[in-house]
Amino acid sequence: MSFRKRLSRLAAARVEQSSIIESATVNTQDDIAPNRDEPGDNHKVQPHGPETELQHLRARLGSELGLQPQASKQLPNSEAVLQVESYNFEWREGPGGRFRSHRRHFKGETKHGQHPFFLAEKADMSLLSLLSKTPDLRDCEPRSALYFDTETTGLGGAGTLAFLIGCLWLDQAGHWVVEEIFLNDPSEEAAALDYFAYRVRVASYLVSYNGKSFDLPLLNSRRVMQRQAHLDKKPHLDLLHLVRRLHRSRLKSFRLPQLEVEILGFHRPSTDIPGAEIAPLYFHYLRSQDIRQLAAVFEHNEWDLLSMAGLCGFYGESLETWFENGKLQSAELIAAAQVISRQKDHDLALPLLKTAGADEGNPSATMARAFVHKARGDKYHALVDFENALQNSTLSQTIEPLNKRGRLELAKLYEHHLKDFDLALSIVSQGTIEAQGAHEHRAARLERKNRRKKGE
Repeated sequence: MSFRKRLSRLAAARVEQSSIIESATVNTQDDIAPNRDEPGDNHKVQPHGPETELQHLRARLGSELGLQPQASKQLPNSEAVLQVESYNFEWREGPGGRFRSHRRHFKGETKHGQHPFFLAEKADMSLLSLLSKTPDLRDCEPRSALYFDTETTGLGGAGTLAFLIGCLWLDQAGHWVVEEIFLNDPSEEAAALDYFAYRVRVASYLVSYNGKSFDLPLLNSRRVMQRQAHLDKKPHLDLLHLVRRLHRSRLKSFRLPQLEVEILGFHRPSTDIPGAEIAPLYFHYLRSQDIRQLAAVFEHNEWDLLSMAGLCGFYGESLETWFENGKLQSAELIAAAQVISRQKDHDLALPLLKTAGADEGNPSATMARAFVHKARGDKYHALVDFENALQNSTLSQTIEPLNKRGRLELAKLYEHHLKDFDLALSIVSQGTIEAQGAHEHRAARLERKNRRKKGE
């Protein structure tokens, strides 16, 4: 059959279908008119609106075309309490309607790995604010945090859904509460997001692991899709950023399970589900309503939350204590001191560097302390520490970029503080971090000053 004939047949079919639709829509308003109840009548008013009109129109159209009406679909788990292993997802009433969640309570003495939860209850918020570079955390109450983590159907984009929102907080009775909000069906999202917004509203600050970059933007975008306002802005401690600053020298991976082993002494069992397998399991659940395989997802999310509380307790304690106990290495203590010093708290940074070995021949700690002294304006102690660090041959072999930076700072002190141009020139000649042009300019200036000083 030619393409032209196919088009003509298609056009004829569309005309016939249009006539059927027109006949089906005749008097539809009379057919769907609601029953008007009299005052005192206890009968419910019949549904009325665009959705109901569309249902009647489909029914009329189906009868004209000889199609069998389809029964409305209802999820098998739409009203039941979802139970799997130790997880019971019950209906709860929230600000925006009903949602499903599971709750579990822990005492403060409960340990996650080697660290009890009560350490997070008395964490030093000033220290956490410095390490995380989040000044707003300083005045927050550690007992009023909301820890949160999501499990999603993807890695971002408009279609990504947070089907599980895990929350952890301390209740008024002093118990830690893990609550996991689960979407049995995507239609339950609006009420779930409303309840999470309430939990954010009553917290003084948020704690997450990569939540600033992923979880929080995703939840806000889903609220926009549901025509809801963005979540309240609260101080946000994103532990991932803190971890990267402190443990870059030791850890090759910053995944939370790896951190649990190295810092908390907690080992997840081999049954822990990889993150890449979580979304396919949820899609399988939507098709089958078989919740058994999601038990591993709920457990995975719960461990994430508990580990965040453990990490807050760890970083909110005395870092010198953890170093003495072997939990932190000298390079990590130096990194913490550098982060703190950059935020102008030099008096807190100096004891950390002393603990890391600045007085005991650790060139990296000595060099870091020299920069802290320089930032404080203490030129004498800065000069002494730069000299001591640069005299260590191990430093020149292993940390040459830092060594070059130290030479530049020492040359400046010799030139401007001691007025010893010979020493400054000898240091510059060994190589500094400056670009070639700036390096040559500095060397020429020092030579001129040196000649004038000698009366040449």
